Amino acid sequence: SLFGYKQSGHISSVGFELYCEMLKEELSKSKNVDYKLLKEPVVVHYGDAYFDRNYIKSNTQRLYFYNKISTALNPEKVKDIKEEVVDRFGPLKQTAINLFFLSEIRVLFSNSLVSKVVVNKDSFLFTLENFRSDQNPLVLINKLSSFEKEMSCKIKYKDSKNRFFMFSIYSFVNGSRLISRLARLFSNEDFV
Repeated sequence: SLFGYKQSGHISSVGFELYCEMLKEELSKSKNVDYKLLKEPVVVHYGDAYFDRNYIKSNTQRLYFYNKISTALNPEKVKDIKEEVVDRFGPLKQTAINLFFLSEIRVLFSNSLVSKVVVNKDSFLFTLENFRSDQNPLVLINKLSSFEKEMSCKIKYKDSKNRFFMFSIYSFVNGSRLISRLARLFSNEDFV
């Protein structure tokens, strides 16, 4: 019983993050997926991203859906969970919309050079790291320049003074579309 009444005491005694890690380990065993090998980016958001207690009243149900979202491995699974939540609880509140958007970003940029995504009100800041010696950053910059023209957005490169490559994208005409197109660029074998 991973989500039953008996488990609610364990969450408060070990903390939510550790509880999620323990759950991922158990799910790894049962689904034959090693979540420890999955390299997920840190995603930071300027606003709130959660299920409101008035939207999903049951603590058990909220934890159940948080867990489902945290173990989703692809955008289709995040979309399926979103549809299930809407079907069961009605139209999403803004905080839940944010939660699903951040989850989509997490799965789209997993196992890529993107180590961190900061979502601001009118921009995204991407931090890339771990370029392999055979990867040429100029190829990435040329691809980003093409992306900038195609998506009618503005890209600014940051001087990070360390081993990270950073850039910001300014445009929130359609944040989801922009993110999915950018993820396709990073899913290219040159930048995995």
